[in-house]
Amino acid sequence: MVRQYRKKLKGEPVILSPKQLRAVDEAIHEVCEHRRWKLYAINVRTNHVHAVVSAVASSDKVLNDFKAYATRKLRENKSWAEKYSPWVDKGSKRNLWNADHYLQRVRICNKWSRMRVA
Repeated sequence: MVRQYRKKLKGEPVILSPKQLRAVDEAIHEVCEHRRWKLYAINVRTNHVHAVVSAVASSDKVLNDFKAYATRKLRENKSWAEKYSPWVDKGSKRNLWNADHYLQRVRICNKWSRMRVA
């Protein structure tokens, strides 16, 4: 299974620093504000991101915009100098179809956020 995921990487696995974590968090908030998407919860981890978003856009569009804004923000603050993106190709997306699904994912995202060591 690890081999399957490593094939999606463009370079060595990335572990985000505290500065990079803040930049990614800011970028996702910015894209949601710009696109007028509702961000219900976010948890930026050292090697991936969880977000619960309501958007009038496909999940592919949301994911691609998150990656683009985050990469741009990392480059602007000089915390990503590589030519390639730090993100894997594609990524995990789940469509949430009702309020119960949203609430469940928001609770999980918030629980993980509290568990993160600063």
